[in-house]
Amino acid sequence: MQDETGLQLSKPYYRTGIVLAVRHSSPITRAEAIDPHAKIGVMGSSVASMTFNQRGLTTSAFGFEDEMLKALADKEIDGAVVSQAAAGYFNLSHPGQGLRMVDIDGLEPAFSWNVAVGMVKPDNKLHAAIDSALDRLLADGTIKHIYAKYGIDLQPPK
Repeated sequence: MQDETGLQLSKPYYRTGIVLAVRHSSPITRAEAIDPHAKIGVMGSSVASMTFNQRGLTTSAFGFEDEMLKALADKEIDGAVVSQAAAGYFNLSHPGQGLRMVDIDGLEPAFSWNVAVGMVKPDNKLHAAIDSALDRLLADGTIKHIYAKYGIDLQPPK
């Protein structure tokens, strides 16, 4: 599709994806060692739902990440597969109910990805200017500071 639209990507500037959010008291520390009896919230009909079900784990389908995180905080479920951004913002906006994030990208490569700026049919000069601006904003901490305002821990791209 990128070829058809002329979409080009800048250099990636951070890595994100989905994580398993758990309460701080949870014994879950690794995705590969989740107790099969633990009830894990997932988005209905998602890749995470299929992956966790194929592993024989108990899942509960949700339509929205914020509902899943509330259910986790209220101890209705033992974990929630949500975006890093949703978990980070929940922690920021619910002091005292903070959640711990467990990486799960080892279960499925599609669970994490790099983020870049998309440009439709840029010339070489614009493409270089965007990459240069990203370098400056990363170097001076501007991008990290912006994401931190929303509870997101900026991870370097892979």
